[in-house]
Amino acid sequence: MGTPAGMSHYLVYCASTPAATLSSETAGQLVVHTLQFFIS
Repeated sequence: MGTPAGMSHYLVYCASTPAATLSSETAGQLVVHTLQFFIS
């Protein structure tokens, strides 16, 4: 972690993890809304 490479890797991990979680939640909600639209 003391090395610049380790620091940048850590920052990328912290930045990408919430983004991946957010995108997966959005995709899941989109699928749910689409299914509800076709069912109703």
